Parts: sequence; structure tokens; C-alpha cells
Amino acid sequence: MSRFPILLCGLAFALLLRAETPAEDTDATQARRAIALIEQLRDGDYETSQKDFDDAMKNALPPDRLEQTWRSIMGQTGRLLALQSAGASDHEGYRIHHVDCSFERGELVADVVFSAQGQVAGLFFRPKPPEIADQ
Repeated sequence: MSRFPILLCGLAFALLLRAETPAEDTDATQARRAIALIEQLRDGDYETSQKDFDDAMKNALPPDRLEQTWRSIMGQTGRLLALQSAGASDHEGYRIHHVDCSFERGELVADVVFSAQGQVAGLFFRPKPPEIADQ
């Protein structure tokens, strides 16, 4: 009896299992997750927006506090109009994705901090720095 069909079935099964495992958390994936987080805040989905938070973030910003924080930002800046990924940087083992946020009354940058495990370990909003004119 040939072992080729058994080997082929084993290989096919291994490939099927590999296809079902989550993809590696790449920069592009984290950038999409950062934007999705801000979109969930915009849409008032505070429970879902916390799904990728690490334990410290869940404790610091439970859904009611996250809602309060987002409403405070909107109170100052108005409704969120547009989002755009603005790159990423590294700091002490964390990957920070910067998201440009255009509001009715201003521009902010959301810094979404990812841990090495791919969880959201920080969320900060800061004024968008002025563009530097080409010299």
C-alpha cells in the first residue's frame, strides 16, 4: 500500500489548519485595528471598542468612562468627520499607530498603542501638529 495518499491527506489537513489560524498581527493589520477602534468610538460602540484592550486599559477605561472621555472630546471638537492612518512609531517595546482625526472644529491625532502581544495598551488624543511647509 502506498503512503502517498496518506501523506497527501496529512499535508492537506495541515494546510487547512494553518489557513484557519489567525494571521500575524502585521503593521497593516494594526493600522486597520487602530482606525476601527476610533470608528467604534464614533459610532458609540464602547463595549466592542474595548475588545482588544489589555487588562490595564480595561480597568482604566471601562465602557462608561470611555464614553465619557469620547463625549468630552466631541464636546470640544464637534463630530468626527474623517480618519486617516498617519504612520506608526516604536517606543520601548510598543508599536504606536497614529490616526489623523478630522473633527468639525479641529484636527487631532489618536495614538493607539499596541503591546508586543497585539493588545491595545494605550489610547491618547493630541492636537495635530501644524504641517511644515516645503522649503
